[in-house]
Amino acid sequence: MSGMVLSREISSRQKRFLSQFADICDDPRGRLLCDLFRGIKASGSTLLTEISRQLREPIELLYTVKRLSRELSTPRFDVQSEKVASRLLEHEAALVRADDIVAVDTSDLAKPYARVLEDLCVVWDGSKKTSTRGYWLYESYRVDNDGQPHVMQLYPYSTTACDFLSANSEFMVQLEALMDALDGRGILVMDRGCDRRGLYDDLLERPKARWIVRQKGNRHLVGPDGNRKLVRTWARELLADGSKMRFMEVRLPRSDTVLQLVVAAPLHEGDEPLMLLCRLSWWAYVATRAVKGYGKRWRAEDGMRAIKQGLGLEDFLVRTMFAIRALMRMVALVMAFVGELIEKEGKLCEELLALPHRIPKAVKVMLEPIITAMRHAAQHPP
Repeated sequence: MSGMVLSREISSRQKRFLSQFADICDDPRGRLLCDLFRGIKASGSTLLTEISRQLREPIELLYTVKRLSRELSTPRFDVQSEKVASRLLEHEAALVRADDIVAVDTSDLAKPYARVLEDLCVVWDGSKKTSTRGYWLYESYRVDNDGQPHVMQLYPYSTTACDFLSANSEFMVQLEALMDALDGRGILVMDRGCDRRGLYDDLLERPKARWIVRQKGNRHLVGPDGNRKLVRTWARELLADGSKMRFMEVRLPRSDTVLQLVVAAPLHEGDEPLMLLCRLSWWAYVATRAVKGYGKRWRAEDGMRAIKQGLGLEDFLVRTMFAIRALMRMVALVMAFVGELIEKEGKLCEELLALPHRIPKAVKVMLEPIITAMRHAAQHPP
């Protein structure tokens, strides 16, 4: 299949995908949404200059950049892009089945050289292992049967914003929206950064919610005999007989809900064992399933790496929080479209990858090469 035919195929599917989101916006905001979507997808960038070049408007490039910057920063588009994000969450949540993994995590948008961006705060740059300036980013992904991550939420926030209450409150607002959309389907999987008391209070209030949270080891749990010990103490006792994997019933202090503590021996001597606090409905092979479910959480890491590399997520130059939030929502929309192509149009993706263009090495998932291939196809329209 030629590049021109592929471009038509992608454009047709893109039009159908976008229509369900543009319809909830008024006409000016709907046009802006479509312009941003097309520009981000074709340029593989969040820079407004690169997006504007792909729009090919019959005016000077500077005026297109100014228009996008001005419209992105309006409170009206912030409100309507939030509705689009809610629609995307509902769209993706509807595809989650009973035992599918939904990975929830926080990341960073590092902007170490920024000076005039609104509400810059101190974040931990995971790639460089150092503190820097930037924004925090809440993210969630559903993981399909082939291990491909599909973006459900991308929400940036700052600890210096005037309406900021706490990191827990920012996290829980987004997590509660996710759990409302899932309505008991799927299994939430979170890393050690989500081992927070406030999180468990909300999770236990939802009897249908199932989840796996990796433990830091310093939390007290009540065992079946009523004894209260630290998680790492229970882990040592469970693995004392040389077992590779064990589980036991536990409770949080001041709670009657029965949970499961799953412990797996470390791969390397001297490392801490893997400690997972779970609320799962199945009991047969619960330890194996919990460990495998947690392993799929790493697909969120792969997904974020693909977004950062494939779309230059940290390269944005918009200055206001309105614009930053709206831009991240548009990125999530583009990535949802890419994920839908990979999941439903496998043959089309194979054709894209077969085009005579230099495709970068995959980062364990197809997201980045597919983004690059789509960008090449979009830059050579029929």
